Amino acid sequence: MPLLVSRHLTRLELDGVWFACRCINLDGCPALEHLEINECELTAVRKIMSFSLKHLVITSCDSDRWDERRIQICVPSLISLRLACSPFSDSVRTPLLERMPELVGAEVWVNSYKDGCNCDNPMACYHVTWDGDTSDIDSDSDDDEECSGDYAGQNTTKCVVLEGLAQARDLVLIADGPTYILRRDLRWCPTFSKLKTLVLTQVYWREPADCSVLECMLEHAPLLEKATLISKKEPWWDGKYKVEFKGHPDAKVKSTKISQHLQIVEIICEDVNGIFANVLNFLGTLNICGKARLGEQPPSSHLGELGTRLGDAI
Repeated sequence: MPLLVSRHLTRLELDGVWFACRCINLDGCPALEHLEINECELTAVRKIMSFSLKHLVITSCDSDRWDERRIQICVPSLISLRLACSPFSDSVRTPLLERMPELVGAEVWVNSYKDGCNCDNPMACYHVTWDGDTSDIDSDSDDDEECSGDYAGQNTTKCVVLEGLAQARDLVLIADGPTYILRRDLRWCPTFSKLKTLVLTQVYWREPADCSVLECMLEHAPLLEKATLISKKEPWWDGKYKVEFKGHPDAKVKSTKISQHLQIVEIICEDVNGIFANVLNFLGTLNICGKARLGEQPPSSHLGELGTRLGDAI
């Protein structure tokens, strides 16, 4: 049954709430379009669901779940999404995102230390996609009804996050910890058919000898126009850096491995190091060349605008 019932509620902000229910079912609020969940306790929660929701922000929440299930987010009408874990917390598994065909913009942090896997082949296992299906709940429990109906057993994806983000036009992927879930998702990487701007932070491409994550994302975004790669500490959008590279694909010899619409690739770094050189070498194999600027620079208009928009909870 719905958590709340209101025909007129359009915006809901929850701060410091300890949820005892297994489903945050908001279908009792058909006009609800904006939901913010901040610094809440989500240990008991297995699903968040709403057909009407268009804007969702979840920040700095905790969950001491001992099993391997993760929260399933079912919001098929969503337009914007922001998922940000607490920088001081490693107790929340990366949630499983169901498909969001109307998604326009998303900022997603993937940095949970609970996302690891002890299987013999962790990159091919399926148990990490266990969602909040409540089939294991006693039949006489009130919560069994909460997650039934159109939502029950809905998860059919092999991915944890990327499948749900595949329709985004603007995408920011951020992590300051392990990236197991992302790398595993890339084995079944969907096509980002609408993606035009992409921002990746350092964890996704920092290994000096490995640009496979970046390569895979570029290959699966046929309409991509701009990619920004950031190697710096928070706040990543403040525009302060020691080196900036702006590269453009060679119009005469454009690589078939990247979007034919790609216009610019930016690299923002705190220093000139092996990471920076490695990414430059990789871009060179794609016939992307440009110039680097050294020294502290004023905020880039693109990053400033993007940071402001996402900082204001998309």
